[in-house]
Amino acid sequence: MDWKQLIAVAVALSCLAATAAAEDGALAYSPSTDEVSSGSSAFFSLRELQIKTLEGCSADDCRIVATFRAGQCAAVASSDKSFGVGKGGSQAEAESAAMENCASGGQDSNCHVVGQHCAKE
Repeated sequence: MDWKQLIAVAVALSCLAATAAAEDGALAYSPSTDEVSSGSSAFFSLRELQIKTLEGCSADDCRIVATFRAGQCAAVASSDKSFGVGKGGSQAEAESAAMENCASGGQDSNCHVVGQHCAKE
């Protein structure tokens, strides 16, 4: 193989590795508007992912409420009194945990899921 073929193989392998890379995820939430912004990426640092996720939220009080790894999900549930965040290995697990955290041990029955996101493995 000459050097041009070696470079072509190296580029192809790096592209393949990049498309197979696992994603990290982040959720941002605004308590005043119930707006949820989510993002995931295998190409950004965690800080860059958080910034991009916050940029997707239009409310002034948006803040990062969850970061999670590939294969994980996160969800936000809210009511007029509180909100809760949950993580899990599936969307259903994350939503259940968010509902439980929002309901404060069953004291708030008005909680509902307002957003969720799963990061690809």
